[in-house]
Amino acid sequence: MKKFLTLILALLLTVSGFAGCSLIDEKEVSVDFSYNGEVVATKTVSIFTNQLVPSETKAGITVDIGYKFLGWSTDPEWTFDQAETNPLIRNVVHRKDVEKNIVNGRATLYAIIYKKSLIPKADSRLHGTKAAERPAAGRFQPLP
Repeated sequence: MKKFLTLILALLLTVSGFAGCSLIDEKEVSVDFSYNGEVVATKTVSIFTNQLVPSETKAGITVDIGYKFLGWSTDPEWTFDQAETNPLIRNVVHRKDVEKNIVNGRATLYAIIYKKSLIPKADSRLHGTKAAERPAAGRFQPLP
């Protein structure tokens, strides 16, 4: 019984020791949120610490009629063509979101504001069809 308890204790100490250390870089990164060439907020992220992005109002972003604030990007010239390769950051910034853009422990995210008429419409397979063409809710639809 003593050997079993000793083994359990040793295992717990080993696991708790490894939980506090990591073989990967844990350095904190300062993320600057930029709007109109000015830093409107700064947040610190690390592998273990994520941050909420500043809201449009807290960042002081004003959007003209006909335009929409979409989120934050590492590319100040972001376009919808980059949506798959460089997705917008909308709610929470993680270190992995900015890892490729870290310079001297800092990264910058830029406010992306788009003209509403240039924003692609929703997926037409579900949203662009007439009600009569959509499958009825809860009904089995055979595969084509």
